[in-house]
Amino acid sequence: MTISTDILERIFDNFTDFVSTKDEKKFTDFKSSKYIDTAENYKYSVYEEARENLGQKWWKSEDIGSGKIQNAVSSAIKTRVTHNFQTVDNNLVDWRKKDAFAKTAKNKNLETTLFNFYKSKISNQSAFEALIEEKLSYQFIAYLFFIKDRNQFMPISQTKFDEIFEIIGIVDFKTSHNLSWENYTTYIDIIKQTRDFLKTKDSNTTLLDAHSFLWIIGNQMKNAAGVITSKPKVIIDP
Repeated sequence: MTISTDILERIFDNFTDFVSTKDEKKFTDFKSSKYIDTAENYKYSVYEEARENLGQKWWKSEDIGSGKIQNAVSSAIKTRVTHNFQTVDNNLVDWRKKDAFAKTAKNKNLETTLFNFYKSKISNQSAFEALIEEKLSYQFIAYLFFIKDRNQFMPISQTKFDEIFEIIGIVDFKTSHNLSWENYTTYIDIIKQTRDFLKTKDSNTTLLDAHSFLWIIGNQMKNAAGVITSKPKVIIDP
């Protein structure tokens, strides 16, 4: 699954115009944009708070089955976080899924998987597939992977990213109703390709910045004015 750099170039031009208008100055990089920081960079704060609350380095094998590990994971899924001294919503996982997880009875199999996953004692694929067996949703599993390592994994909103991928010319790949390790790794690879392209514009671009770039073109830009599609034209919403 390969993204056309020609499409990304056209979209990036519109993206920089959009962000420059919001910032009232020329876009130079992701870290210095006040608009991106306010609209998207809360995800860095989500990650940091989640990692602190997870506290997996303190987990012991005897904790498995006690409920302690499930409680730690639940505490890592905050509905609101502090970013730049402001309290903001964490929309990376549906609050109903968080609440459902918090109410789950002690589950030794689940805690074994979580322990082995966050301690890197099993492969990522094995952990993903075991979490599917525990009936966790795609969005929830992706969030658990994201808070393990933001340099490798990203959260997901399947319906929205299916729309975003169409914007960048990928029409045959869908994440909705396709929960699997293969599907998730393909999703991540598309974001990595986007990051690699963006690094030609801003060498410090992270995987999370690429995720934010895609989200902005498929959400804020669409809501504000229009969207660049895989065709070289702008479609303006009526």
